[in-house]
Amino acid sequence: MSNDAPHDDFSDDLQTEGIGYTEVDWDQLDQAEADLHDEIIGMELEQARALKLGTLTDLQRWAVAQVYADNDDFEGFERICRELLGGSVEHPALDYGAIGTELVHDLLVEERFDDARALLPRVAELCADDGLTERRFTAILEVVDGDEDRGIELFDALIEVAGTDSYLLFDIATDLANCGLFEAAVETFDQVRQLALDDADSELVEFVDVHTAQLREIIEELDDDEDEA
Repeated sequence: MSNDAPHDDFSDDLQTEGIGYTEVDWDQLDQAEADLHDEIIGMELEQARALKLGTLTDLQRWAVAQVYADNDDFEGFERICRELLGGSVEHPALDYGAIGTELVHDLLVEERFDDARALLPRVAELCADDGLTERRFTAILEVVDGDEDRGIELFDALIEVAGTDSYLLFDIATDLANCGLFEAAVETFDQVRQLALDDADSELVEFVDVHTAQLREIIEELDDDEDEA
């Protein structure tokens, strides 16, 4: 159906979604470090670019990366992410696996598929999720590289692994949608919706309904275009 890059833009609002952070108690962090992190988050792009990264902690550098992302400076964002992922000491307030996952996603959006694939082993190591993140991105890469059948095969295997894990299935359905596999995404969202109803998870049902409605509109538009062709 599609071998385009995932249907998304570089840089979701990282700050709003809190991507890249752990659940550590910030009261236990060095106050000056935390204060500078917060100050950097509010900076303009040129202010952030003027900072000497070598003097900053990982936490503060992640704040700089977010300023780059929010200003669509992918080169700067990527550079800092790679530095963070290549370090030997992990900051307790940062989720390095999530940072790596975000970078792989954005490389896909930039259609740099080989770079995304090369980064996967390191991200899988950092995520420590039994290889699920690596398997999800591998499935995506197969689709965007043009082997849709192989990608669907890998997605089907992931769906089987997910079983009744509604939130993992939700993520897989989102992956399918981002790859342009809209009908498969709707089918998977339908599974998620039933599981959410069984669990009385009204918030998840609402999320699924929004996504499914959007996908059905896309499918209908595509069908109309085919009829007119």
